[in-house]
Amino acid sequence: MNKARVLPRVAFWSVAALTLAAVCLRTAAFLTGYDGDIGYFRSAAVTVVYRVLCLCVVLIPAVCGMLIPEGGLSAPCIGVGRDLSASVPLIASLITVPFFLQSSSGKAVTPILGAVLAVCAAAHFLLALLGVGSRNVRGLLGFAVILLCMLVIGRTYNDPYVTMNSPVKLAVQFACAGVMLGMTADLRMLLCKPAPRLALTVLSAGSFFGVAGALPCLIARIAGCIPSGRAEGGQLYFVYLCFSALMGIYMLIRLAQCVFAAGASDVPVEAEPETNEGDVTDDLPPQM
Repeated sequence: MNKARVLPRVAFWSVAALTLAAVCLRTAAFLTGYDGDIGYFRSAAVTVVYRVLCLCVVLIPAVCGMLIPEGGLSAPCIGVGRDLSASVPLIASLITVPFFLQSSSGKAVTPILGAVLAVCAAAHFLLALLGVGSRNVRGLLGFAVILLCMLVIGRTYNDPYVTMNSPVKLAVQFACAGVMLGMTADLRMLLCKPAPRLALTVLSAGSFFGVAGALPCLIARIAGCIPSGRAEGGQLYFVYLCFSALMGIYMLIRLAQCVFAAGASDVPVEAEPETNEGDVTDDLPPQM
C-alpha cells in the first residue's frame, strides 16, 4: 500500500464525512432543541456527540500524518500565479470591516484595530487572488488574519452580554482558533517552509471548526431559532459567524490541495551546476 497516497485521502474523506455529520447534527439540534430564551440546548446529548466528533477530527489526520513517510506528502503550489480559492477569505475579511467601524464609538481602539487588521487580511488574499506581490509582503499581511482571529476571540470572550458557554460564542471562538492554526500552515507553504504532515492536521481542525461550528449557527440564526433580540443573535455575531464559516471553507479547500496536489512542493530548489562528460574535474598535478 502506498501510504503517502492512501493515508492523506483517508484523512480528507474522514474529515469531510465528519464535518457533514456534525453540520447535520448541530443544525437539527438548533432547529429542534435550542432554547432561545436561555441561549442553551435543552439536552446535553448533542454536545457530547459533537465533542466526540471533534476528537475524531483531530486524531484521524494526526495519526495518518504520523504514518506517512517523511517527504511522502508534497505541499501545494502557493504563491505562483492566481489563486482563485483566495476569493472566499477575501469576502470573509471584507464583510467584517464595516461592522468593526460601525461598532467603534468614542475613543474605542479595538474596533478600529479590527478594521485595520481586516483590511490587511483582505489585502493579503487580494494579492493571492491576483497573483502579484512578493512572498515576504504577502506573508507579513497574512499574519493580520491570525491577529484578526485573536481579536475576535478576545472580543467574544469579554462580551458581558453573552453567557460564557453559549453555543454561538463557543462556535465563533473555536472556529477562529482553528483558522489561526490553519493560517500558520498556509503561511509556511507561502514562505517556502512547508510542513505537509502538520498542515494535514491543522487544516483539518480549521475546516471542521469553521464549517461545522459556524454554519449550523448561521442556519439557526436565519431560521429565527436564535432570537435577534439577544446579543448572540445580533448583527455582530452574525458577521463573526459568516467570517468563521467562509474561512472554514477556505481551510477545507487548502486541505484538499494538500491531499490531492499532484505536483511537487513549491519550495525552490537550487540548480546544480551542469557538467559535461568530457570535462575534467579532477585536480591536475602542477606542470613543471
